[in-house]
Amino acid sequence: MSAMPLAIGTTAAVLLIAFTTASSPARAQTGAQPVDLDRITVVAPRMVHKRDRGRSAWVAEQKAYVRHGDLDLRRTADLLEMEVRVADAARQVCEELSGLYPDARPRTDVCIRRAIDDAMARVHQLAREQTAIAASDDE
Repeated sequence: MSAMPLAIGTTAAVLLIAFTTASSPARAQTGAQPVDLDRITVVAPRMVHKRDRGRSAWVAEQKAYVRHGDLDLRRTADLLEMEVRVADAARQVCEELSGLYPDARPRTDVCIRRAIDDAMARVHQLAREQTAIAASDDE
C-alpha cells in the first residue's frame, strides 16, 4: 500500500507527516474532508530519528477513521464494540508505521496502547454527550 501525505509542517526541527490508511471498520480518508460526526479518528504517531533533508528527527503519523453511527454509545455492548473497532484500527495503523519505520519510537505495542487510549477518551466523551442529550430529551 502506498502512503499519501496529508500534512507537512515543521516545528523546532520536527517534521510532521500524516498518512492515511484503509481498513475495515476503519475507512481511509484523504485530503480535506467535511466534518463527519459519526467517526472517531485513531492516530498512531512514531518518532523517526535519521537524517532527512537536514532534519535529525521527525514524526510520522498514520490515521484511521472508525465509524460509530450504527452504535448507541450509551449502551455497554455498543461501547465495547466500539473499543474493538478502535483497537483493530490502532493495531493496523501502528503495525503499518512499524513496517515503514522499523527503528522509530515508541515500540509498536506502546503505539497501539496510546492510539487506543487517545481514541477511547473521545469515545467516552461522545458517550457522555449522547447520555446528556437523551436525558434532556426526556425532560
